[in-house]
Amino acid sequence: PGLPFQIRLKGKNIGVAAMAKRATSRVAFSKGGVEGMIEAEGYLVAPNTWRGRGNVEMNGAALARNGLLESLGRYIGVREFVELNFEEATAAFQLKGPVVWFEDIHWKTDNLEFKGLGAVGMNQRAKLGARLYFSQRVREILHRIERQLPERVIREFEQVEGREDFYRDFVISGPLNDLKANFIGSEGRTVEEMLELIRLSAEGEARKEAN
Repeated sequence: PGLPFQIRLKGKNIGVAAMAKRATSRVAFSKGGVEGMIEAEGYLVAPNTWRGRGNVEMNGAALARNGLLESLGRYIGVREFVELNFEEATAAFQLKGPVVWFEDIHWKTDNLEFKGLGAVGMNQRAKLGARLYFSQRVREILHRIERQLPERVIREFEQVEGREDFYRDFVISGPLNDLKANFIGSEGRTVEEMLELIRLSAEGEARKEAN
């Protein structure tokens, strides 16, 4: 089946700025580092034999101020759009053949919390099940946006037991360079498309207040 391999890699203090800029041109991390490890073995030319595991943790990551995101942050009342500081940002995964299975993705800030699991294949396609926790203020604004969508579907939210927070489950899928999520409405939209919906809604509210 080919040349056997066995690797064990460990990284510390890898800067996240360059990786963030490659992912999207709209945001850039001003500081932060990544550390983690991966172990794998198998035969180089036989992906179905690959097995391994690993984990990644992001430390001290903060989002640089951005004019568009800052305006949206004021509108929806989420400080993270102005400056994003992670309390926790971790991911654990397993390598099974040509697929990386994410068993746990967990990002947490002051006002938001994201959890996810799913798979990314060698074909550069991904499918993740995700859950985002947020405040009553964000819930009201999302409903306001969804009332204006072409599909005219308002998806409900679940309330966290014993807390005032809400959450919504959604799916992230597609090629890595064009991931879409059905977080707002029922159709898959990219992050840029969702930000544009929020921006248009904010401008509409500003015009109503002016009149």
